[in-house]
Amino acid sequence: MLTELKCVNWTVLIIGKFTMIKKYDYLCKMNDLLLTKECSHNTMKYKFIFIYIVIALYGCSSDNYYPEIISGNIQKYTIFYGEYSKNQLDIYTTNTTAYAPVVVFIHGGGWYSGDKSDWNLPQIKCFAQRHYVSISMNYRLTPEVTHPQHIQDVAQAIKWIEQHIKKYGGDSSNLILIGHSAGAHLAALAVTNQKYLKQASANIQHIKVVYLLDAGAYLNMDTLIGENPSISTLVQNAIGTTQLKYDFTPYNFISKNKYYPKFYLIHSDNPYRSQANALFKKELDKNNIYNEEHTLTGYSHSDILKMFPSYLQ
Repeated sequence: MLTELKCVNWTVLIIGKFTMIKKYDYLCKMNDLLLTKECSHNTMKYKFIFIYIVIALYGCSSDNYYPEIISGNIQKYTIFYGEYSKNQLDIYTTNTTAYAPVVVFIHGGGWYSGDKSDWNLPQIKCFAQRHYVSISMNYRLTPEVTHPQHIQDVAQAIKWIEQHIKKYGGDSSNLILIGHSAGAHLAALAVTNQKYLKQASANIQHIKVVYLLDAGAYLNMDTLIGENPSISTLVQNAIGTTQLKYDFTPYNFISKNKYYPKFYLIHSDNPYRSQANALFKKELDKNNIYNEEHTLTGYSHSDILKMFPSYLQ
């Protein structure tokens, strides 16, 4: 796709071709060949190339101005929020309401897999019917990157949303983060270890609510991690080095006298996840941070995402 090409490379190419056009015209004039068949043909050839590349560059802009209609009046825009191929987000909007609340979904997958398409059509329709703008984002994955690149991408996406969501009908000062599994970890880390939002020049106070869907012990990095070898391996791969373990852990950045959004901890009745969320909630309570914990009996890890937000109604 043209939109996946590096804009900077196309810019250089355009400058090169444009210079070539001017140079060729100049040489034609110097040799009294202006308007000859050969000269005219080659100059026109380069001009057509130039026009084609300008069109390609337009397609490489950060906005896709030709939305896909996915259902009824719901429009989908696919946007690049950063310089990497994974720095993409999908915006779902009806463009019928100005300053609508904005839902931002962060997918799970153990920091090494998953995709923005995990935000499914029933969820898209549900929020559109309630006049919300919903967004599903991708971010770079392990092993291509390790911490802190995942969270840096999340922060950069939030900054892009703050700057641009108004033209899609959204209110940049009313953001709701929703993360599932490893995505829940990133949502929690964004609003606790707030230096990453600050580095991206994003405003933490624009995030009003965070839903953490079936998060695990990586919220706290306590002894539960060691009791689950598969999770422990995923975490080690995502961090890359033990020196960053503290920085990776949302629990470590909960404190008093700092702005936090409201937390909703929603999880299955899996003992491992129940214990992890209970410990995280205890620290939130200790620091007088608004939160609610909801245990969904009989729901699987994937059900927690697929059925969201139906079980809240």
